[in-house]
Parts: sequence; structure tokens; C-alpha cells
Amino acid sequence: MKRILVAGDSHSAFWRGRNGVANKGTAFVGVDVLHIGPATAHMLFVNGEPHRRNAVPLTTKLKADVGKYAALVLCFGEIDCRVHVVKSALSNKISIDQAVDLTIARYMEFIDWIKSNWEIPIVLWGPPPSTPETGKISFNPRLPAIGSMYERNYAAFCFTEALKREAAKRLSVEVASIFEECVDSSGATVESALCDGCHLDVRMMRHAIPALLDAIERLGLGCMSGNFARHWPVLETARVRNVAASLVPKVSSWAIPSTDQRRAELPDSVVGKPVIRTSSENKPWVLLDLAAGYFVKKIELLDSQGKEIHDTDIIIEQSLDKISFLPASNENLENPTRFIRIQLGREGRLEFGTIRVLAPKFEVRFQDE
Repeated sequence: MKRILVAGDSHSAFWRGRNGVANKGTAFVGVDVLHIGPATAHMLFVNGEPHRRNAVPLTTKLKADVGKYAALVLCFGEIDCRVHVVKSALSNKISIDQAVDLTIARYMEFIDWIKSNWEIPIVLWGPPPSTPETGKISFNPRLPAIGSMYERNYAAFCFTEALKREAAKRLSVEVASIFEECVDSSGATVESALCDGCHLDVRMMRHAIPALLDAIERLGLGCMSGNFARHWPVLETARVRNVAASLVPKVSSWAIPSTDQRRAELPDSVVGKPVIRTSSENKPWVLLDLAAGYFVKKIELLDSQGKEIHDTDIIIEQSLDKISFLPASNENLENPTRFIRIQLGREGRLEFGTIRVLAPKFEVRFQDE
């Protein structure tokens, strides 16, 4: 199976099939994603060559993987429409349409350069609508927005329409977009279309996949729906894994109470300092909810240097229902455990670098693949 390569700004991460820009791997068997970073369409091609930061990561991959991909999907333009287009229109005393055309011209220089160096069909993915003025992120300094929502959305609409006009002039270049599925009849952003107030929610994939497959078929590549078959993160045989990694424990008290500490996730390996440190009290405790029942093989309490803690005053108990707790036992392959309670049997404090709960698991995290 020849694969599909999706490359671009943070909106390319949508094609991993899961919400969250930071997620690795992909939910689809025939799709690879290259998240370049906060690259703009306007700055992909500068002074007659690909921009070192914005475009070279893509060109490097294309050079390394010649013949691997049947199609290239480019996701650029959302940052341009959200931040730069309205500003450009005001600064240059031109319309939003004209400001968009200036950026599209720069974008097409890059597309033409790609076409002159690689014989790969290209789909230009149109930018989604912009951040609503109310909702999940009415303000985020890392996601600035210049101009009103309607101005920014009009810029995104014009951007996609201009892409269609330019693609029609070129061989093996098509456009796909679900912009209209993400706005209401007035052109306002439908908040539920976005997972975080900026990026498309994975629930919009039911519109996105058909739109992209239609564009791919127009390129003459036939049906590539098989590339979007679900990639189940499940192995044929179970492996022993730390099922407590990234969990946030409940603690009887914190030595230094803070919001950040109360949300502290358990690392898979120690980080050189205590992650859990209770205040000194009578019988302090830590409670872990594994979120499901597991057949626990071993529970490891590690200090900040990674050494296992053996303290006869520390009581470790297991439970499936959070009601009846029994003393923990290794190689417990008959009674599943969901809750683990760790308690000091005297006055004092509990301090751990991390807690590891080892159990067989068929699931593999995408980033482990």
C-alpha cells in the first residue's frame, strides 16, 4: 500500500485521527503526518527557495522517502487567516480578498517548486474557520487572533476559493475542505467543530475523510479509502507495562500544597525529585485509580534516585471496587485490581519518585510503536 503524507502546521495533526496536537502516531494504517510547526503559507518559499524552518523539513522527508507516498496533503493557511491577512489588508490599505491573493501567490510559488522537483500529486487542505470570540479559548497568547471572527472566517473562505482557482490551473493539484461544515449560515464558527477552540475536532473526520478521498480520486489515484482503515493499538500478545504511568494520584495531604502538584502525573521513570511528598501526619496515604481492572504482577515504589523502597511500615492494598481492600500480592492473575492504596502505618510522611504498577496489557500506546 502506497501511503498518504500529510504535512503542515498544527492542523496537520488532525489527520492522526485523534484530538490533541501533541499526540504521536496515527489512528490510520496508511497515513503519515509531518507536523512542521507554526508555519505560514506566506513564508514557505522565500527569495526563490524553500524556507529553512517552514519548508525544509518537508523537502527533506520527500528526498528521503522517494516513491513511498501516492499523494501529498498540505495543511497551511490557518495561521495566515487568523493572524496576518486582516493585518496585511489594513497595513496595505487593500481588501481582505486582495491580502489573501498576496499570500496565495507566495504559497503557489512553493507548490510549483515542489511539482518541479517531485512527481507527486498534491491535495491542498483548506484552512478551518477561526477561533470563536467566545467559548473554550476566548483568549490564548499562543494563539493570537487579529480581526473579528467574521473577518478571519471570510479570509479563510477566500483562501480556499483562491486555492481552487489556482489548483485548476495546475496538473495533479486538487483542493479539499470542510470549511462549510464548520460554520453556520451566517459564517460564524460552529464551536463544536473545534476540539480546543482552534483545531478541528476528530468528530469532523466523518466529513473530512470523504472530502479528501474525493480530491484524491479527482487526481486519478483511484480509491484510497483503505488508507483510512482504523489502526487498532492492540497487540496479538500482552506485554507487561506500567499501567500507572501518567496517572494523577489522590493524596491525603501535600507537603507544599499547589495546584500544579495536585495535578502531578506519575512519570514512568524517576525525574530526580519526589513527585509525591505528603505532609507529616498520622498515617498518610496515596490512592491510585487505574481506570480499569488489571491483573497486577508487581507494584514498585521508587525513590527520587530510582531505587525501590522497602519499608515494612508502608502498607500496600488492592481493590477492584474501592470498598474491599486486600493486601497487595505479586503475580495476582486471578483477582483484578483497579484501586491501589499506599499508606504509612505510623506518623510521618510518604515520599516517592514515582509509583509503577506492572500488569499485562494488549494495548500499545501510539508513541510506543
